[in-house]
Amino acid sequence: MAAPTFGTAAQFSSSTARYWVTALSATTFVIAYQASGGLTAVVASISGTTITYGTSVILTANSSANESIGVVALSSTSFVAFYRNSSSGTYSCIASTTDGNITISSTGTTVDLPPAGSVGSTVNGWCVLSSTHFVVGSRASDSNSYVYVGSVSGNTITLGTRVAFGAGANPINRRISLVGISSTHFATIYNQASTTSTAFVCSVSGTTITKGTDYDYTTTDGSGDQAVFAVDSTHFGIVWNRSAGGTNGATSAICTFSGTTISAIGTKVEQSSPNTGNLVGACKIDDTHFVTTWRDNTATGRVVIGTISGAAITYDTAANFVASSIDNGNLGTSVALLGTTKFVTIWAVSDVGQARIGEFSIAGAVNSGFFNFM
Repeated sequence: MAAPTFGTAAQFSSSTARYWVTALSATTFVIAYQASGGLTAVVASISGTTITYGTSVILTANSSANESIGVVALSSTSFVAFYRNSSSGTYSCIASTTDGNITISSTGTTVDLPPAGSVGSTVNGWCVLSSTHFVVGSRASDSNSYVYVGSVSGNTITLGTRVAFGAGANPINRRISLVGISSTHFATIYNQASTTSTAFVCSVSGTTITKGTDYDYTTTDGSGDQAVFAVDSTHFGIVWNRSAGGTNGATSAICTFSGTTISAIGTKVEQSSPNTGNLVGACKIDDTHFVTTWRDNTATGRVVIGTISGAAITYDTAANFVASSIDNGNLGTSVALLGTTKFVTIWAVSDVGQARIGEFSIAGAVNSGFFNFM
């Protein structure tokens, strides 16, 4: 399997430091990003590796809606964006609808996550469960973090009862990442202390969450940037920057679980040793492959395809998606799968937001996720 190849980078913003991308279909994606006018989104289509953007739309006209920005797709025409208000500290979400192409046609009302006053600007997470449900995680000022299920009807969001985790566990440094494993299960990872990072699996019924037991997947080299991706009904993957314990490198491993119980983590495999691997991103290709991105110690954007066998990972040849100078302020090098042969990754250099399409070839690859709109 050859290293990914790339089309020409396409600018989505002339001034942004926070951004995220998700696929709407095999040929369209949406980017949510910080702009001077407030939380902004733009939908794009692709032809080959050429990107065409629609008109950017301000979802929340508040210049303080500028931190911890994320987005999930509910369908090919519906998405939910997330942001933290840097003035009030409140974490919020808002649903929008597209015309099925590259026009954002309507936007709902902002819904705030209680309690008000979240802590930190880069520590929230989100994932999709189905065409009507998503999960959002947020760290709060009461020394807890919380996960919530949101139900969406049209552009109206209703949040279920929150479930706490990580009480009092170094709330200033904690970071949160989530991934949907099925329509009824999701995994959460977070940094619990200076060198410890933890995972847990939850089951969902409607908007009610049942949390599984915490599993410390590392006690020696946690606390860095991290991402989590789905594998299959009994596995999920973690990518993190081993920023403690004397090691600096983007590292991946596969966790095994049953129901809401995590039983084991596979061998940790570094994809960027010995170079720093911060701003990590990852997404599933199929049950045996994933793509992961990171920023190395020269500020170069790197990407590699991983192959999974059981709980073991091997990597193909890595490639650069941008040569140097990636800004270091975002949650990660966000990446999203487009069909079975392409992905989009986004980044910023000197606050100029860029997107690029990568292509790869895996014999027999099938996007086997639970998303019925992909």
